[in-house]
Order: sequence, then C-alpha cells, then structure tokens
Amino acid sequence: MEKITYQISSRAAILLGRESVSKVDGAIIELIKNTYDADASLCILTFDIEHNTIYIIDNGTGMTKDIIQNCWMLIGTDNKRIEYQLKQDKRKRKVADLYLIIKNLELILLPLLEQKHIKLTVIGERGIAIKKVFSIDIESIICNLIINSIEAFKKIKQDERSISINISLDDNYIKIIYSDNGPGISQNYKDPYDIFNFGVTDKKDKNTGETIGTGLGMYIVATTINEYNGKYSILNIKEGFMLEILIPKERDMNGNT
Repeated sequence: MEKITYQISSRAAILLGRESVSKVDGAIIELIKNTYDADASLCILTFDIEHNTIYIIDNGTGMTKDIIQNCWMLIGTDNKRIEYQLKQDKRKRKVADLYLIIKNLELILLPLLEQKHIKLTVIGERGIAIKKVFSIDIESIICNLIINSIEAFKKIKQDERSISINISLDDNYIKIIYSDNGPGISQNYKDPYDIFNFGVTDKKDKNTGETIGTGLGMYIVATTINEYNGKYSILNIKEGFMLEILIPKERDMNGNT
C-alpha cells in the first residue's frame, strides 16, 4: 500500500496549541466521531493486544485517495466542510437484499479478518433474500457473530481459520447458516443456549482469570432476531460453531410470502 506523508497548513499553530488532542482516549473519540460524520450506522472498535493495534471500522461513505492525502493527512484542514457524495440512511427500515448487506459487511471487515488470518466465505445469490429491515440490525447480527468467532479462535492454535455464511430460502423463511471451525462452545456452559443470555460470558483475562467480557454480543444477536419474529438454533457446539437463523420472508399485499 502506498505511504502518504503528512503536510502542515497555516492553521497548524492554532490547532496544535489551543485545539490539539492531548490524550489517547481523546484521539480515539475523535476517530469514532469521524464515523458519524461519514454517515456510518455501524462502528467497530477492536483492540488487538497481540499486534499492538487498534482497529476502528465503520460502514460510512469512506474517503477517496484525494481526500485522504489533501484533507485528512493535511494538518489544519477543516474536513467537516467536505461534502460526502454517497450518503445512506441505514436508520430507516426499508426493503433490502440481506445477501448484499452481508457482502458489503464482508468488504468492511476484510482488513481485520486478514490480520487475524481468517477466511470468510459468503454464499448466496442476489435478489432472493429480500426483507424490509434496518440494515444496521443485519450488520449487528453478523458482526457480533464474527467477533465471537475471532475471540474463540484465540483459544486454540490452528493453521486454517474459516467462517462461512450461507444465505438461502425455504418456503417461509430467509435462512442464514453461520459457522466457524473454531473450538465450539465452552463446556463451562451446561446449556449452550445460555450464551444468548444477558451478561453471560466466558471471556477471561489469561493472566488474572478475571471476567473481561460484557456478555452483550450474543444477547444482541438473539434479541435482534426476535424483533423480526425470527428463530435461531445451534446446530453444532463441539467441532466448531454453527448457528441457523430463520427470518420470516417478506409478505406481499395479499399476505403471501
């Protein structure tokens, strides 16, 4: 990837003095605020301690090379004046292709997955999984499942790490099969469906043994599916993880699916 160097404008003295960001947490907040400016409805913040890296990933309009080089990498530029040409309001429920939503998310998450040496495969076709949804809901389901898989992969050493998402239809439902080849669900759970309960997690600090997970990710998956009167079933818990998600198909004006 081509390296782009910083430049400094005449406003730099003011900004580096009175208006500069002096703390790490402030810098991260500023980057997250940028995702809002880019009309993103989804922002993922991941700390990769192993590689001493922080990932901030969003589904906003993005930036061209020209904007990166002449605005974002030019200290002192008021980039809030930049007019983003492509704006998508993902906060309105509208008819959408779930396959395309997931494929777009695949592109957003690709840098993170490559860093983790994880191969993601999305299987499906355009135009079959049509449903009136909030795009952010589908993205949230898939993101939380992928983040859960990333955490699971940390528990074992294996050469090939893979995640598969298969989107299809049956008579009444849009069917999404999510699977990975990780270690599966921990045996600490007496009932594997406990992972969907609020606050339940097995993520612990490897040094202290203290619980560090929030127990929110899989809870969000379950509650979001329920909001669409959907169903979810765990199909595999030992040799990897596999989850079947069923979302009712969209009905036409006559009530037919």
